[in-house]
Amino acid sequence: MDKKYVQIFVGNQSAGCGCSCGTSCGASSTVIPFDELLKKYLITLDDIAYFDVYKVSEKQDNDQLINELNEVLAKNGEKLIVDESNLGYVLSQAGPIIVVNNKIISIRNTPDEKELYDAVIYGKKIPVQKGCC
Repeated sequence: MDKKYVQIFVGNQSAGCGCSCGTSCGASSTVIPFDELLKKYLITLDDIAYFDVYKVSEKQDNDQLINELNEVLAKNGEKLIVDESNLGYVLSQAGPIIVVNNKIISIRNTPDEKELYDAVIYGKKIPVQKGCC
């Protein structure tokens, strides 16, 4: 089986628990730093996927992130065009955005490793958790 290509677009969120807004973590009261979640993703999906993670940077230009995100949005039929002036806002409202083989599978949700694994294997979208925000 060919490995899947997973892209994750992240704004300034630094933590996740199944919700990207951070106001409610449902049954989980533990907020997990995003980098720790990413390590779990990499371990869980190592045999079936490879990753590119794009994070907004205030110290460097975000040209690659913007170009990759616009390409994904266009391939998914979205009319939104992201540029430096709206990047922070877009990702604060929609991020993290998780993409598998150019198909958006998750918006505004930080899935756990099992949810992401199932979505990558079966190509299904991950629904936004109810009551998150």
